[in-house]
Amino acid sequence: MMKIRLLRNWKLVSFSLLFLMLEIGLFASDLWAKSDEEIYKAQVITAGTGQLRGRLRIFENGKVQLNINGVTPGGSYQVWLHETLADTDTQIAILADRNGDGVIRGAEGKFKPFLRGSSSSPAFIIIPSTVTFTPPPVSLGDESFVTGFALPLFPNSAKPLFVGDIITGATGLDNGEFKIRANGSARIEIDNVPPGSSYDVWRHNTLPDTDELIGTIKDLDNDGEIHGSEGNLPFFPSGTSASLNFIILPSGTSFTKPPVTLTDDAFVSGLSLKGKKKDNDDDDDHDDDD
Repeated sequence: MMKIRLLRNWKLVSFSLLFLMLEIGLFASDLWAKSDEEIYKAQVITAGTGQLRGRLRIFENGKVQLNINGVTPGGSYQVWLHETLADTDTQIAILADRNGDGVIRGAEGKFKPFLRGSSSSPAFIIIPSTVTFTPPPVSLGDESFVTGFALPLFPNSAKPLFVGDIITGATGLDNGEFKIRANGSARIEIDNVPPGSSYDVWRHNTLPDTDELIGTIKDLDNDGEIHGSEGNLPFFPSGTSASLNFIILPSGTSFTKPPVTLTDDAFVSGLSLKGKKKDNDDDDDHDDDD
């Protein structure tokens, strides 16, 4: 009888400890993150220097998890959504370092700006609540942050740093995937293109507001898909940091700086909540990044 009572007491204590850990934010991020499929991932870098400070993840249910290190202890931050195609900026959240430890994590960095059925070509700008937002192009200081990627100076892995959907510009349908790795390799894969078609890939930088033609991808085997090496882009040099999105147009199409309305035969990087994302990387690892 004593053993049964002790076992029951231990279960009660264990449950209480777990509840307490969730309440104070310990492990809450990891537990919540497993509640749905991750469809978009970007690093969070200091806008002023490109120094890596955290990570942003978006899940199939439309929720966002933002983790940032090195914020002002107890500070509060505005989160702005910059839509690449529409060239618009919308404040979507206020996040605060409630623990006062200089880190926004767990429940502190969780919010839900996206609804099922929506699509977006996003970049996120995170600035102190005391700062007045100015639309890009703008030079943000070390106390502000932006989503993108920061490549290590001496890469020793091919870990994916920046991952998401390729969506059709006109309808927002999920047609493929983009991926940038720690070694600087980048690849775009697209389903359902005209057989044998060729596409110019434009890099649109959120900060600063610039556009650059960086490569051409082509359906070399005429199967209506750009997969594998067909979608390889030139390597990004070690140490590169950027807040960017990709705009993908049929070769020979005149590029128009955003805002721009894309047609069914043009694509943009971002996320789509219209269904689960296919993993087109047959030759890739499992993309474990933790």
